[in-house]
Amino acid sequence: MTQYYTRTDGNDANNGLSNTAGGAFLTIKKLIAQTVAGDVGSINAGTYTENVNGNAGGDTINSGTSYSDAPQFNVIGSVTWKCSVGETTALKLNNSQIYMIFTGIIFDGINQTFGGTPAGGGPDLIFLGNGVHHIRFSACEFKDAYGVNVTLGGSPTASHHMEFLNCLNHGTRGTDARYHGLYGSGSPDILIDGGEYYSNRGSGIHLFSGDNSRAIVRLVKIHNNRLGTGTNAALVLGAGSDMLAYNNLIYDEPSLGIQVDFASSAHTGNRVYNNTFYTVGNTDGDSPIQIGASSTTLIEAAQIKNNLIYSCGNGNVIQDFGLNTVIANNFQSSVTNPNFVDLAGKNFQLTASTPGSILNSGATLADVPNDFIGTVRPQGSAYDIGAYELISAGLAMFRA
Repeated sequence: MTQYYTRTDGNDANNGLSNTAGGAFLTIKKLIAQTVAGDVGSINAGTYTENVNGNAGGDTINSGTSYSDAPQFNVIGSVTWKCSVGETTALKLNNSQIYMIFTGIIFDGINQTFGGTPAGGGPDLIFLGNGVHHIRFSACEFKDAYGVNVTLGGSPTASHHMEFLNCLNHGTRGTDARYHGLYGSGSPDILIDGGEYYSNRGSGIHLFSGDNSRAIVRLVKIHNNRLGTGTNAALVLGAGSDMLAYNNLIYDEPSLGIQVDFASSAHTGNRVYNNTFYTVGNTDGDSPIQIGASSTTLIEAAQIKNNLIYSCGNGNVIQDFGLNTVIANNFQSSVTNPNFVDLAGKNFQLTASTPGSILNSGATLADVPNDFIGTVRPQGSAYDIGAYELISAGLAMFRA
């Protein structure tokens, strides 16, 4: 393993082997080109304005063979990576790059401009495309794109197995409600685990076309999105089978909460479990959860269980246009107060005063062994409804 360094006072003519002005590289582009399987590239504090082009014939970008030897890029201090001015992308992986890890980087699209007519996306801040897979972003931040912060897709070969762990994604600009925080257009097996998706012009997370099967979205806060003109759900699980959303907190959203839809053929096995919804859909009169659309029944055998829906639009109704949907053990009310720890502060943890229609009233779900903060389920005689489990004295509290 070799460790390389980049710093704002470095020089790309250096060998990158020492963390000094006379040893470190100047640019992230050079750092990425030098870092191969098993190596670590460390980026020192500062702001870097550059674009890394991973198209065929573009910049040198090396891959690993597994996460154990993936080239790793981490930070020493606070690092902001801005794209250059124009319709530009900070990081484009589009030529079968595989197994890379990025940790702690702030990706900033504030320099992006878009001269065209909005049509579902200006420039992407991050693009993960053709044949790209097993790219992990951990504790990163994506913000302020004049388009979409992160786009997943790929042609002729779809990207797949992307991971976003405890990331922040916010602040897309423009007027169009299709400027999403994260947009998937045919990228199966994505994992979005933890983090916060908020204040985007479109959806927080929008998996739309192609094949997005086996997506998992869990332990995520999604709120205050759909700031642009148009209608979009906070979380769209589209065009896939066996997608799973659980233990998420979705609140203060003007339109739909979770939408399972956009199937061009029969899609089955999608699950929406143990999420908490608050003030979702009130602006547009939409439902917190919608399965399929009135014009199609291609979403089959979805399961909607253990969701806590409080004070949401369309009478808190789960709108079902699917076929053989299972809807069970959900709490839906604007009258019965769940008695959260701090509703004004958006702390949706349960209390001893939470009503019995929530406590010990959920179905047992193998997909959901823990709650939003890792508490083992169940703590009582059965699962609690929503993203949190009320902790009971004397029981194992957290997962091993």
